[in-house]
Amino acid sequence: MGKLYTQLYLRGVHAPERTKTVLMKPVLPWYNDKINDLKREKRKAERIRRRTKTDTDFQTYKSKLNEYTSKLNQARRDFYSKAISDTLGNSKKLFQIMDKILDRKPASPLSPHKDAEILACNFGELFTDKINKIRQELDTQTVINLPDFARDVPVWSTFKTLSEDDIRKLVIKANSTHCKLDPLPTWLLKENIDVFLSALTKIVNMSLQNGQFPTDWK
Repeated sequence: MGKLYTQLYLRGVHAPERTKTVLMKPVLPWYNDKINDLKREKRKAERIRRRTKTDTDFQTYKSKLNEYTSKLNQARRDFYSKAISDTLGNSKKLFQIMDKILDRKPASPLSPHKDAEILACNFGELFTDKINKIRQELDTQTVINLPDFARDVPVWSTFKTLSEDDIRKLVIKANSTHCKLDPLPTWLLKENIDVFLSALTKIVNMSLQNGQFPTDWK
């Protein structure tokens, strides 16, 4: 027991525990291995410049720095350009991307408050009063007899088949959004529409003619 205490004491004197704060930098989606290699070369050139302090090494470091910065900015532009093009027809997704680019944070939907419990009670009273007000208005309203609506509604019994040009226009105008469950990303379908056009046209026309759409094709 005494030996263990001595070891702990000596370790505390010669190698005391220290707390180190590690900053977790966010992962940049446009950062790749090529840019990482350029960053490593830039740092190497910077260390040489600091050691030698010569104009030649300074120019080498400056060249590496400019190349790294240029490639990093280009990768960032390419990433957001593709992200914006993929949001065609989806204004919500587009605004989310623009908020990231401009570093805009959404404003809090809650009114300014100091006590969250009081704010919750105020919301509860607001909705309760509104419900009671709507009930009172409904009780005082008179019933209005509306005329019967026309029941002669046209029936769609036949459909016109579509051409390949019609299918192409529909696919190009469709939103580019997709999920992991989709067998094929929408952007890939649009870029290779000529490959799938004949099969898609046949599937659509068979569905219109038979009035069925196979589950496996959904």
